[in-house]
Amino acid sequence: MNIKLIPVIEIFRSSDNIKSPEKGPYWLYPDEWERYSDQCLAEHGFSELTPYTKGCSFYEIAKINDAHLLLQIEYKTKNYSLDEIYPLDGGYILNVNGEDVLYPQCCGDLADIEGWIDLSNGNNHSFWQGHPCPAINITQDRIRFNLRSELPQGESFVPTPPKDEFEIDRLALKLAVNQVVKELHSFAEKLNYMNTNEQLGFENLSKLLIGDNF
Repeated sequence: MNIKLIPVIEIFRSSDNIKSPEKGPYWLYPDEWERYSDQCLAEHGFSELTPYTKGCSFYEIAKINDAHLLLQIEYKTKNYSLDEIYPLDGGYILNVNGEDVLYPQCCGDLADIEGWIDLSNGNNHSFWQGHPCPAINITQDRIRFNLRSELPQGESFVPTPPKDEFEIDRLALKLAVNQVVKELHSFAEKLNYMNTNEQLGFENLSKLLIGDNF
């Protein structure tokens, strides 16, 4: 079983000057939503950003250049006190055998890696990747995700998942988690370098934007 956890951040801007597409959701009308997103982002200084999938607002941390990252850092930190600064919105896309089976949901962020670490160690009590959140059952070294049960009224997974239920190998997940933790440490170094280079003035920017262990 080939498992990947892909770290992404959400970059979204709106504009009073640009009309949003009349049709949705974005995964059914990706061209319209990508044009809209590109136009809105351009008004805020972004250019030539490539989303994880067409029309969505998730971007892989490994593919975001310094100029765009700085814009997002300023968006998350400028004019906010320290206790008002939270980790970067987004989280981790779970890919199993080449198929994206679970995306970060509303209110997910990079600090959710802690829940994935615990899950890879056989503990699902702290798992969170935004809401709605799947029901999870661990049996020995198998982890079963149920995206139908315990779904709050009026909520649904975005985008529509290819499967309502699936099972993964815990040890394969652990390998994926170890890899993404390495990526996050590299990303943390990049954030702290930019903090110094751009004289942003934070004591530990990576801790603020990724989580306490970075």
